[in-house]
Amino acid sequence: MPIRNKTLIGCLRGSIIRLKYKQDKAKAIAVQQRRDIAQLLEQGKFKSAEIRVESVILSDIMTELYELIQLYCELLTARFGLLNALPASKSGHRVCNPGLEEAVKTIIFVAPQIDVKDLPDVRIFLMEKFGPDFTKSLMENSETAIPPGVLRRLRVDPPERGLVEKYLKAIAETYKVPWPEEESKPPTDKPAGDDDNPSNKQAVDDNSRIQPADSTDDRTIKPTLEEELSRAIPPSNVGPRSPIGVPPPHPTSENASPLIQLPTPPVLTPAYVTGSSKDSGNSVPRSLNPAPGTIEPPSKPKIVDVDDLNKRFRALKSNPWGGIE
Repeated sequence: MPIRNKTLIGCLRGSIIRLKYKQDKAKAIAVQQRRDIAQLLEQGKFKSAEIRVESVILSDIMTELYELIQLYCELLTARFGLLNALPASKSGHRVCNPGLEEAVKTIIFVAPQIDVKDLPDVRIFLMEKFGPDFTKSLMENSETAIPPGVLRRLRVDPPERGLVEKYLKAIAETYKVPWPEEESKPPTDKPAGDDDNPSNKQAVDDNSRIQPADSTDDRTIKPTLEEELSRAIPPSNVGPRSPIGVPPPHPTSENASPLIQLPTPPVLTPAYVTGSSKDSGNSVPRSLNPAPGTIEPPSKPKIVDVDDLNKRFRALKSNPWGGIE
């Protein structure tokens, strides 16, 4: 019986959203786990790194499985019209189309084994649509009805040794951690220079002959390096420094280059300029920067004489109705 207040298309869309969220969450956790494994490799704890990397491998396998189920749900959503238009059999159930058979069987088989909400509801809708015989034959012949990639990702087996080493090497290269190449190689019973191979003997003899030449070269090169070091001039910043340090000037909007000294502005003094005015013939003050050749120094104040004042008062008393002569 179908679930109340739910539809198949709604459950399919909800499953797609939740599967995508599962993938993003697993990828974020895997990134943090890879960082922790890189720190273990840097510290030389290879056994702990091998144990930790197994959980990363299993997480990547489950992420791939989520992606496959998401693709099957998107296929059923895109072909939902075909899913509803399937013909009915004699028992009243629908006959599955070959283009939908793989997606339908995979979702019915995988839904109980992964924890994704809305996916069990999709399984119930599909089982109701195609009948119990379809589901029974699927469960009995799951090895042939389900794609091998899905079955392989559903197995809970420890990862192989080669896959673990590949993961560790990839993590070391990603986080710039030195990877010991000798430990990753399988041990051999015979050494490289076995006596049974005559070519190895000749290579050893050649190496022994070349060895003294290398040592002489080192002796000839060493004095030249010492001479160059003795002739080298030490940098000026080596040695005791003053306890008082002055920080360099910072550039500003007015002086972008602090090393360049800006010129000081000239001091402007007020000046009076002679010239004719339309209103009166007296000299009038003009701007502080007049034209050259027209500047006159200001006149000194005139000292008033007492006798001159007495003379002007006597003239005013003698001629009260007239002006001062």
